Amino acid sequence: MSDGFIDVSSLHDYLRVRGWAPVRNDKRRSIWQDATSGRRVFIPNSQESDFEDIADIAIENIAAVEERPTVEVRLDISWAGWDKLVARRAAPTATLSIADAVDMHLALSDLILSAARATVDKRRAFIGGRRPTSVDVYMDKVRVLPSAPGSFVTRALLPLSAGSMNETLPMIGPAEPKVREVATTVLRASQAAVLTAS
Repeated sequence: MSDGFIDVSSLHDYLRVRGWAPVRNDKRRSIWQDATSGRRVFIPNSQESDFEDIADIAIENIAAVEERPTVEVRLDISWAGWDKLVARRAAPTATLSIADAVDMHLALSDLILSAARATVDKRRAFIGGRRPTSVDVYMDKVRVLPSAPGSFVTRALLPLSAGSMNETLPMIGPAEPKVREVATTVLRASQAAVLTAS
């Protein structure tokens, strides 16, 4: 699954991981029930001509039950094999200068690149030299999403990987740290930077 495509299996995987259970299932449809609220949602089981419309309604209903924005639920379903990294930049006004906006995106790129590099080769600092090919391959897979509402929010999709960063895994929800090494490195480095600054 790539480019934000939603299919039957991605809907089922999402519901299963989020604690929903199928209560009725046949060739054309399934009905899933939320374990917490008991509410149900209808999911099409075949990619017929009306699949997209019915899936949109299902995603809206899922979002309502989970009390999450519909756009975030759709993102989790359509980009299941990716970590979602959100970067916010505080600003004193409702605008950023073009230089500051570019700097924000460069800083996000540097953060992801440094985490990918540190995942492959554990060092305190990287000064010059060529980076491993696996890091370049990983960076080519990273995607940037349109800005989210809020104060200068940038969102990136970081592919989940199996240790060597060569195999992308289709996965939703919590995963073993070994398949989200880059995101874990970003979190640890950010925490260390905040603690050091404090």
